[in-house]
Amino acid sequence: MSSIDSEIDRGKVITVFSTKGGVGKSMISSNLATQMARTTGKRVALVDLDLQFGDIGVMLGLRPEMTIYDSLPVSDELTDTTIDQFLTPHRSGLKVMLAPLRPELADSISAKHIRNVIDAMRGAADIVVADTPASFNDHVLSLLDETDLAVLVATMDVPSVKNVKLCLETLRSLQFSDDKIALVINKADDEVGLNRQEIEDSLCKTALLTIPSDRKVPLSINQGSPVVMVGRRSPAARSLISLTETILAALDIDKTIRVA
Repeated sequence: MSSIDSEIDRGKVITVFSTKGGVGKSMISSNLATQMARTTGKRVALVDLDLQFGDIGVMLGLRPEMTIYDSLPVSDELTDTTIDQFLTPHRSGLKVMLAPLRPELADSISAKHIRNVIDAMRGAADIVVADTPASFNDHVLSLLDETDLAVLVATMDVPSVKNVKLCLETLRSLQFSDDKIALVINKADDEVGLNRQEIEDSLCKTALLTIPSDRKVPLSINQGSPVVMVGRRSPAARSLISLTETILAALDIDKTIRVA
């Protein structure tokens, strides 16, 4: 395979990120990946890079036999075929690389290993969605180097807006293209003293979409089932479905042809 063919064959990476915890990154990434797996006919993988306290397994109701920690002994040998043994299948068709089962195991995982995992997953899947911790650590910086689109999550509160503003400034200082950043406002509520326009003005960034506050979301999380599967008619699910379609169109994923 030529180097051009090899690059065409690599899957797109969508990173869900925020420097503020509790904004709903894991909810958004798990629902995005699930919706893509169910509706696109593409091979979709999700990786939980919140290595200490990742919640993707809980969000999806998965009981892992293997996690990213188990792939450490073969880190330099990971390929698009060998990576599959470390992925946990979900009933949607999604395949998931789960975070370590215990927080202390995260210290064993290096930025180089993250690069190897992402590289192998890009070979094995058409779309890789990455959930992240709320920090600019070495793992996140390695991931951003491979990212085609960063979904930056904010909520309608002053601490979140402040942290996301600092995040945007940091991304720009790292020369991460503004065209590759999609701002999403989660838990949107008209009665909290901030509105979408005020947030956009503060961040100097237009939001791609808002996801409304919706009691179906915590219900779906407690059930271990994405809201796009168990509450498709709810306002939050409709917004997440729209977000999925918008991202797919923005990245031309529906037109991507993989080379054998």
